[in-house]
Amino acid sequence: VVAYSGKGRDGRAVFATELARFPVFTSEARAGISVAATQIDGSTSDNIIVGSGPGAKSEVRVYSASLPTSVGTAPALFSTFVPYAGDTSGVSLATGFVDFSTGRNSIVTAPGAGSPAEVKVFAFSLLKPIPGAAHGAAHGRMHGGEPSQPENTAAFSPFGPEYRGGVSLTTGWLAGALGGAKRIVVSQLADKGTVKVFSSGSALDGGPSMYLHSPAQHGQGAVFREIASFAPFGGPAGTRVATTSTTRGSELLVSGASAQGTDTKLLKYDLVRPNAKATRLEAVLLREVVSMGGAPALVLGGN
Repeated sequence: VVAYSGKGRDGRAVFATELARFPVFTSEARAGISVAATQIDGSTSDNIIVGSGPGAKSEVRVYSASLPTSVGTAPALFSTFVPYAGDTSGVSLATGFVDFSTGRNSIVTAPGAGSPAEVKVFAFSLLKPIPGAAHGAAHGRMHGGEPSQPENTAAFSPFGPEYRGGVSLTTGWLAGALGGAKRIVVSQLADKGTVKVFSSGSALDGGPSMYLHSPAQHGQGAVFREIASFAPFGGPAGTRVATTSTTRGSELLVSGASAQGTDTKLLKYDLVRPNAKATRLEAVLLREVVSMGGAPALVLGGN
């Protein structure tokens, strides 16, 4: 993993200053890894989060936000957990504030190709349990465990239990004017490359439901509902997704190949509510960002 500064330093351009470089997992693990960043451990900086690659046991590692000064040294390990026990297909990652009821950023995971595409959401409470205290069911799930271990707050299969082609993940405030937490966006890396958007509550649902509850009723664990679905390319090469922030939320980037498989395109979409009573969003193409003949699929990530 290599981290670069987004700020120009000592006359160098942005992303020209290396902040950290360190190996993750074992030297035999050469099938790639997935990387994300968000605030997890309660400090003032983002944590580097790494998911294992194909061939290695399923594992997510969350590193301390404090970066070491020596090159080749990994930050201290804040947490490590297994999202898919017994699985070796790899772990895809995304992060973001997708669940209002936790009050914290979550880690969103999916297994690699070959395993059923089950999306899971994890959140850390950071609260130590009070010795001898009795926790109700609503409190106990989020506030009763060790602070360095996450709670699996939600899980769903976006393309049904039979789809095993792998997925691309991202989060963002798509249709941000409708309120609610960030949406989870999932796309197929195989089949038709269908893109689906999931929400834990917004004006589409008359909520978010979190806003409608008494403050005394704050048990965590959001239910994610599909609010949009479309196939931007319809080709066999699959689709990758990312979001880009705007002043009113975010827009969706998708990359993939045409149905003929000859051109790779990067497209930008907005997600809009077709009318005031609609409970789903429609994808509206804003523009083609780039088109490259004969090029492999563009790998997207981040926000």
